[in-house]
Amino acid sequence: MRILYGVCSDGLGHAMRARVLGEELRRAGHELLFAAFGRPAAFLRGHGFEVLEVQGLTCSFEGGAVRRGRTVLRALSETPSRIHHNARAALNEVKAFAPEVTLTDFSGFACYAKLVAALSARGSARQPPDRPN
Repeated sequence: MRILYGVCSDGLGHAMRARVLGEELRRAGHELLFAAFGRPAAFLRGHGFEVLEVQGLTCSFEGGAVRRGRTVLRALSETPSRIHHNARAALNEVKAFAPEVTLTDFSGFACYAKLVAALSARGSARQPPDRPN
């Protein structure tokens, strides 16, 4: 079975859980494509998984603390390019992978990508209705 597994966050907590589950799924013979960004993407790739690099929200830190204002400004300024990048990834890579199942660890991208890929596939397969003469 082909499984798209979306992992959120720029920390490693979700990625640790995804690695363990991914290893079991791979051992059971399933084909996995992880969607992740930042450190989780590198971590999962380092464990031999195929990873689609998406762009997610990240926090700005200074002196070990989250800088809320900078985080919000950064999110607002980067969101248009992030949406463009992730939409292209959904339409191209995810559609080509054709997942049968989507798992998500709080990743909005995985849900969106599966929906877009499924709608796109249905749309291209639609035939115009026969018209009587």
